[in-house]
Amino acid sequence: MSKTSKIVTKTLAGVLSLAMVVTSLSITGTTADAKAKIKSVKVKSPVVNGGKLVLKKGQKKQIKVKVTKSGKISKKVTYKSSNPKVAKIVKSKGKVYVKAVGKKNKTAKITIASKANKKKKATLKIKIGTPIKSVKPSKFVVTTSVTNTKQADATKRTKKTKKTTKFVSTKKSVLTMTVKYDDKAAATTNQQTAQLYVKYSPTKVGYKGMKWKAKNSKVVYVSPYGVVTPVKAGTTKIYGYTKDGTNKKVTINVKINAKPATATPTPNYEPADTRTQTVVEDFESYPVGYNWESDEEQGTAGKATKGKEYANSNVGKMTVVTDPENNKNKCLKIEYTGDTQAYDYAPIFNLKLQKKLDEYSGIKFESRVVASNTGDVKYKTAYAYFAKYGKITPEYYFATSLKKADAEKKGISEELIKFSVDSSHASGKDENYTVPNKGDEFEGMVYNNHSLPMMYDDWAKEKKNENRTIGFKESESDKYKAGWHPNKMNLTKGNITETGLLNQKNVSLVLGSTYTGRYPSTNASLTLYIDNVSVLEGETPCTAVKIENAPTKMVKGMKLSMSADNFAYTPDNTTQTQLTWTSSDEKVLKVDSSKTDPVLEAVGTGKVTLTAAVTKNPSVKTSFDVEVVEGTTAASDLTIDLSTLKIMPKKADDDKTTKVYSTVDGAKQAGGVLSLAFTQANKDMYVLDLGKTYDLSNYKGVALSGKATEQMSIELYPDTADFQQDKYWTKQVQFATYPFFEGSHAIRSYEGTSYGEAGVEENWWCNWIDGVDSKNVKVDGTTPKGNLTNVRYVVLKANKFDANKPEHVYELKSLVFSKDWKENTNPTDKEIKANPEKYPEYK
Repeated sequence: MSKTSKIVTKTLAGVLSLAMVVTSLSITGTTADAKAKIKSVKVKSPVVNGGKLVLKKGQKKQIKVKVTKSGKISKKVTYKSSNPKVAKIVKSKGKVYVKAVGKKNKTAKITIASKANKKKKATLKIKIGTPIKSVKPSKFVVTTSVTNTKQADATKRTKKTKKTTKFVSTKKSVLTMTVKYDDKAAATTNQQTAQLYVKYSPTKVGYKGMKWKAKNSKVVYVSPYGVVTPVKAGTTKIYGYTKDGTNKKVTINVKINAKPATATPTPNYEPADTRTQTVVEDFESYPVGYNWESDEEQGTAGKATKGKEYANSNVGKMTVVTDPENNKNKCLKIEYTGDTQAYDYAPIFNLKLQKKLDEYSGIKFESRVVASNTGDVKYKTAYAYFAKYGKITPEYYFATSLKKADAEKKGISEELIKFSVDSSHASGKDENYTVPNKGDEFEGMVYNNHSLPMMYDDWAKEKKNENRTIGFKESESDKYKAGWHPNKMNLTKGNITETGLLNQKNVSLVLGSTYTGRYPSTNASLTLYIDNVSVLEGETPCTAVKIENAPTKMVKGMKLSMSADNFAYTPDNTTQTQLTWTSSDEKVLKVDSSKTDPVLEAVGTGKVTLTAAVTKNPSVKTSFDVEVVEGTTAASDLTIDLSTLKIMPKKADDDKTTKVYSTVDGAKQAGGVLSLAFTQANKDMYVLDLGKTYDLSNYKGVALSGKATEQMSIELYPDTADFQQDKYWTKQVQFATYPFFEGSHAIRSYEGTSYGEAGVEENWWCNWIDGVDSKNVKVDGTTPKGNLTNVRYVVLKANKFDANKPEHVYELKSLVFSKDWKENTNPTDKEIKANPEKYPEYK
């Protein structure tokens, strides 16, 4: 062995000996202190109650910590900020503080760990913002669930109603509920819960949320989210504490009753109208059970429209019945329960009037809707169309959006699609009237001339009795009487273009709305009752007319549809709402006033003056100027980078100042895909900020790819958008259509009755200008609502809602504004049905 090897061997031996000594000492020490340990580390102050400490920039807050131990062990801790640029640790005179140094809405996390055992630690979340100065209860929303124990269908077993009570003071505002009970006579189980809401001051605080606690949990149970469930009869208090470090407190008095509440019948209501009303059909002359579509026609019965494709199909049933709410009355029952979709299913009436149609100013009918899926009945416009006596047949389409070019592809004549959705012959005013009522259950219910009976908010969220209009109920077995909803509609005579029709006494009328009926996937049922169809005689003169949001500029080659909601008349109840339009130069700008929303078409360049005069009183008029300029063709498609889009945040319920906002916050951005979750039809919307204003007037249309589980809509808004304004969705929208599922399908005719499949990815496109196809046939585009020169926001909405599903997801993979007009070369439904082997990909 060499000298070097001997030295190495001795050194290793020494190291090993030392290691053995050290190991021996460590084992001995551990054994001696086995009982000493850190049990927990907790933040004693500030108290965030499971939330976040909110600090203004520059503000600091002392941190007090409680360390629980056993045995002789150090209680010292370390403090560490996850982002010192947002919140940093400051020590002064033996005390520890956290100081806010970052920008508003930035967050950080303070970790306090035991020095003796780093696994024992506590965290304190920090957010830079505005702390809460005060908090008070704002309202209670009590939900009553009635479960029919004999109902076999689980989807119909439980019905829910809601009542909102505003909070006045602790003494006056007592949350009153009823314990769970069984009604043996009605075979029902009744359960109430309540959601607590608070109001913060200031409105925009850094962190909202409350920790709830019941003083006596034997009387009520309150969940962490403020949901109160009665346990037994009695009184108690509920306390709520803020979660932003201020630890503000609210107190709510609670009273739980042992007796059930009783329901109140819906009050009937009809706004004052001085016009003479003549009933033309009350159904009293028909035998109960009479089939309105019978070949043995009686009275005014003229069968029903279905559309040519479904003229011989089962789309529902129309029967004269005894009124379920009044056994001394008869009415027409329309059941949308057929084998196919039923958009075009509406009753035809062959009327023999006492006077010429032109001598009447409106029509009226009473309606009642029973629907198990409330999302299918929301905002359903009442439509009416006239034609010469006996000329409306089942092959006609009712309130259709079918375009001429697509109709031709389906082998449908232009005559059969003349009852267009944008040219109803009569329309109601789109405004609500509060229904007088002395009872509590239906306080605040509304009547609406424009729409048929409905529930404004879906049962899955925010459904309240006061949001149910007169005439709506969810089931025939519901105890309350829904009553009749009186729809009064002024005749829009400018839309009645059939030659000589206004001078006829004998006319045919088709009346109803665009209900879809029963979907095979959901088995949701819908029934419409109609009674007392009447004509109205008399006029309330118009003395002034004003047009809001009138365009000042257009690009040659484009069309623009002006929303009738932008037309204001004086007085409000005038029956003279038909306008006659003139252009100072039709070689520059033409107006098609045969639609409810007049369409402007820019055909040349220059400046013109458009004048709208009240047809019945031409001296009452208004004018505005429009400049038409030459457009330029975009060099390439405009592809939006979805990863850079800003999703506008949801605003607080009491926020009345934020102009552009989303109404829901379930969006995710990942891998270039936007995943948007919805829970409510027509109410949930996401607003996407494009980041800057775009002039889209030089593009020809829009294209999307993605998928949806329900019918969706896309809308474009200008940089001046203000969603706090009334009817912004009609007054301010620049473009609107339905890209996914129901109403359009990427591989079939864009407009028509084709249905897309839920959850199937589609590549969809839509032209917003007219074009000419390869066969030299003119194809109409979807007319924009604005001039598209200053588009900033994209709004995505859930347009339909299946109540059997907890939520709906809209996945958007691409958004492109197209420079070229696109021709639809897809096969028609008829071609696919006739040759399924030829088109296997379209099944």
